[in-house]
Amino acid sequence: MRLPTSAKLKALVVYANEGDTAISRKHTIVAPEGDARYPSGRYGWGGGSPYWSHTVAGRGKHEVIDLGSGRASTFHDSFRTCVSCVR
Repeated sequence: MRLPTSAKLKALVVYANEGDTAISRKHTIVAPEGDARYPSGRYGWGGGSPYWSHTVAGRGKHEVIDLGSGRASTFHDSFRTCVSCVR
């Protein structure tokens, strides 16, 4: 497992269909194809929270991706926020 790059995090964020009542947040990630736990292919994950990426954005800084808006920002490494690892 590793911390994803900002490009990988952005690729995981997709817009949910407005009429889909199973999705409570504007953004979700897509479950793996055929995953019986998520028959709709989507499940909620971190909408509205910034997540660390592995992408360096200067000395002592990394990019974070806001999973509520999909926007990238630069945070100092001492800032505390969410993480999620990928394979």
